[in-house]
Amino acid sequence: MSCRQTDSLRGSHASYGVVRVRENAESIAFYGGEAAEKSALVGRLRCALDNLGDLLIATRNVDFFTSSYRFLIQFLPAAVVAPLYFKGEIEFGVINQSSSAFSHILGDVSLVVYQIQRLASFSAVTDRLGQMTEVLGAPASAMVAPPGGGSRGLRALRVQSVLGTEVTVRDV
Repeated sequence: MSCRQTDSLRGSHASYGVVRVRENAESIAFYGGEAAEKSALVGRLRCALDNLGDLLIATRNVDFFTSSYRFLIQFLPAAVVAPLYFKGEIEFGVINQSSSAFSHILGDVSLVVYQIQRLASFSAVTDRLGQMTEVLGAPASAMVAPPGGGSRGLRALRVQSVLGTEVTVRDV
């Protein structure tokens, strides 16, 4: 699971905890569960914030690498060709020509380095779509079957939408 997916998941857990406490506030207060709920919420929030910190560090490192790479490719050709100039083997204009040629070629080759965040996001979306395709391709009985392989005894499932339409699924 990628860092962004983990961040989203932990943020969802924290949001779920807050909504759960809000919806069950009366029961929590009645049974004296404030300390346990507060501890659970603080733990979920701490996990979300820790993961956000990890995400920020990873983003900073990628940005640092990309910026360093961009500056390095400007100085590398001059560092390679400068000794030839000082030996008198080439003229001064050759340094500029080699730098320009190197920048053009390396700019085309460096597409991956410059677009690393977009490629990572694309990869994460592709992974999620692949997982969703696998789940949707599985039979319904595989989705509701218990881990032991036994039967839960579910014969039909009735689902009612918000609009009031009702759907019955048999032989689940």
